[in-house]
Amino acid sequence: MNGSIVQNPAWSAVLGLLFGVVGFRVGWRSRSRIGLPRVQTVIGGEAFVTAWSAAGPRAAALAVLGWALGSSIVA
Repeated sequence: MNGSIVQNPAWSAVLGLLFGVVGFRVGWRSRSRIGLPRVQTVIGGEAFVTAWSAAGPRAAALAVLGWALGSSIVA
């Protein structure tokens, strides 16, 4: 992902925040006891992998931090 906006660590955190909000909302609407954790795992993992491949481990850690904050704020 050369030239990606995710290469900036601040944008990785924002990406993670958005993924956390969307993941919680989609998982909550599944109305399944295992739906929420599964959706959150897939979407949070995607934020991590996207940030890692674009900018490295620091950006991936910030993306996961943003994901956790986004999930917590919505919950």
